[in-house]
Amino acid sequence: MFDNYQQIFDKRAHSYHKAMRDFPRARKAEFGWVVHYLNMKTGDVICDVPSGGGYLQGFVNEKQCFFNFIETSKCFASFNVDGPLNKTHVCSFEHLVLENQSVDSLVCLAALHHIDNRKQVFAEFRRVVKPLGKILIVDVEESSSAGNFLNIFVNKYNSMGHRGQFINNQLIKNIQNEFSIISCNRHNFQWVFDNEQCMICFCRGLFGLDKATDDDIIKGIKTYLAPKYKAKQVSLEWRLIYILCNQ
Repeated sequence: MFDNYQQIFDKRAHSYHKAMRDFPRARKAEFGWVVHYLNMKTGDVICDVPSGGGYLQGFVNEKQCFFNFIETSKCFASFNVDGPLNKTHVCSFEHLVLENQSVDSLVCLAALHHIDNRKQVFAEFRRVVKPLGKILIVDVEESSSAGNFLNIFVNKYNSMGHRGQFINNQLIKNIQNEFSIISCNRHNFQWVFDNEQCMICFCRGLFGLDKATDDDIIKGIKTYLAPKYKAKQVSLEWRLIYILCNQ
């Protein structure tokens, strides 16, 4: 069993990145809500922590934002190419290598459930975000269909296991003690694919389902994620909580 984010994605980054590279628009709705809440403007400095392969930037229409990609996994960080509008930093979540009050918005998407020392991480979020800047924490809810898929199905068919500590009422209270919560909303949306085989390949790579057959994956999706079949596409349902805060 691998417990922390760095250990997990030093091992799984390649398969995860391949899934995102091969099916770059599958999670369009999920990232779209991030863009909606951050409402980025020209000149904004964004902290994407953790950034993976810098996927969020590809969904932002405002092309003059600057992105600080934060990664603990050197493997994940290696997929990013620095340019005039982005820079990759490899560091711990507890000690971000950014200046005080240097970013307009910070987003932590679908990673908090692998982070233990949350109080210190939240302190770092506060430190690097400008006064009245935005902090967006997004993750799976405890005992939701997505949460059960991860902690039951993925835990069974990923040889590294999966033991996520998902968002619950106590964690929301903890966040409220650290920040001023502007909104806390649950969103259901679809991950969309051209066909069932694409959906299988994406899930195998994204979740590291190295022990699962195609039939196992379809059974898991049907058990937990309410797939929908249309003439020219197939989708599964995912659900996340988006908690928008400021200081």
